[in-house]
Amino acid sequence: MEENTRNYIELIDELRREYKIKVETFCNGICDPRFYRRMLSGERNITHQRIFQFCEKLKLSPSDFYYTASKRDRYELQKIYNLYQMIYTHDYSRFTEKLSKINRKKLISKQNEKFLEYCILKSSVVHKTESDEKVIRKLFDLVDYPACLEKDTFDFVDINILMLIAEIQIKYEEYQTLNKLIEILNNHKKIIARSDTNHMFPAIYTNTSLFMCRINRFEDALALSSSGIQFSKEYNNLSSMGRLYYVKSHSLLQLGRKREAEIEAARCIACAIAKDNPEELRVFFKEIELDHKINPIDLIKRHQESLNTKKAG
Repeated sequence: MEENTRNYIELIDELRREYKIKVETFCNGICDPRFYRRMLSGERNITHQRIFQFCEKLKLSPSDFYYTASKRDRYELQKIYNLYQMIYTHDYSRFTEKLSKINRKKLISKQNEKFLEYCILKSSVVHKTESDEKVIRKLFDLVDYPACLEKDTFDFVDINILMLIAEIQIKYEEYQTLNKLIEILNNHKKIIARSDTNHMFPAIYTNTSLFMCRINRFEDALALSSSGIQFSKEYNNLSSMGRLYYVKSHSLLQLGRKREAEIEAARCIACAIAKDNPEELRVFFKEIELDHKINPIDLIKRHQESLNTKKAG
């Protein structure tokens, strides 16, 4: 994991002030006070050796220090996750308020800082507070684009940033990033899914495949929704399964594969019933009835044998 060493020195300085130790006394035998201040300003990085030396001055074990730093980092990360959830539920009512409560100085991981910056840039795109050109320049810097496209693996933050780049580029009929994103999502070996992020990937598959439908790339939408269903099963995550089955059904229908489309639509309704979510069920009933011109319950009855066969297999 990449580390933001400046935030380590800020935590050390916070502890120094808490212990009421003067800078000159604190730095004695370790470094020049001016160098210490340059580390605080970000002009110089602090080495782990100096961290150990400062911990000794603070009568604190290095393991306790790193644990404290990591705990604070995880606490702030949860706040970023909350911002992210607001983005994907389109609930921006308290976005600025929640953002103001995140303490950047307590973010040790550079990846977490990158995640926070993504959330801010995504909000600016939604609210059009910055030009596309300015946002995309920031996104390029954030992931070292286009060099990042040559990586072998991509994590949750990388993929979201690539999605935002693709979203902007598509407006100008540029598809390089979008095509790379499809390649990544269709190859699970390219995805780093940690325990704290794997539950969020099904929504990424759903949103990207729905976007493919909007630009009439139904083969890609079919592949992505199928891959998303597979991913969801691998990680035992049913949160977006109904939506993924719906996209798969809609894509198949647009490709003229009516019977297969009906079976996937029936699975969509079955998932919604199993989740016991009346609002989701109402939406799927409406969409499937519109697509297939049949009552969804009758659709399930029509394909009950196929559904049972699939389940047995």
